[in-house]
Amino acid sequence: MPVAYSTLEMEFSARPETPGTYSLRIEIRAPGAGYAELISDGTDCTVRLDPTTFSARTYGRDLSDGVFAARLAQEALVRARALAEANPGCMLCVRVAVTASASELNAVRWEMLADPRHNYELLARGRNSSLARYCSPRWGTGPPEPLASRLRSVALVANPQTLDGDSLGLPPINVAREISLLNARRSEEHTS
Repeated sequence: MPVAYSTLEMEFSARPETPGTYSLRIEIRAPGAGYAELISDGTDCTVRLDPTTFSARTYGRDLSDGVFAARLAQEALVRARALAEANPGCMLCVRVAVTASASELNAVRWEMLADPRHNYELLARGRNSSLARYCSPRWGTGPPEPLASRLRSVALVANPQTLDGDSLGLPPINVAREISLLNARRSEEHTS
């Protein structure tokens, strides 16, 4: 069964006159809707993060409190979540876009954005939510270039933790099993 989404779209643009303050365009798209409802075309939002913060929880709270301190952003999140919860099998999808004028926000760890009203549950890994970071292409798209040689891949398998040893509530990964599966797949590709 395909998953339907209630989508909250937030686009950040710089306000050059006030460093750390951004214009936030907010749209909500109801599940199955062919259009998005414009909530705001430029509410102010403050994103000021301490780059020396090593605590994932502190970073996530600071980021989330800054973004959702804007009343319209907070109300839009509540409304988008309510639309998702009212429709069985529906998930909340939060899409974050950063315009070229606010390129400093590309360094933000958006995966730490959380819902302050739900005990700072990370939107990227909530039970019924996801987070997508939208990056507009720098160049036009065209037909794909043919491969000059075999395609190679690199895989990373890990059990992530913060510097404090916090697993962020992620379930542990059986690293040996995952590596075995990757090696088996790689062997299949070499024999075909």
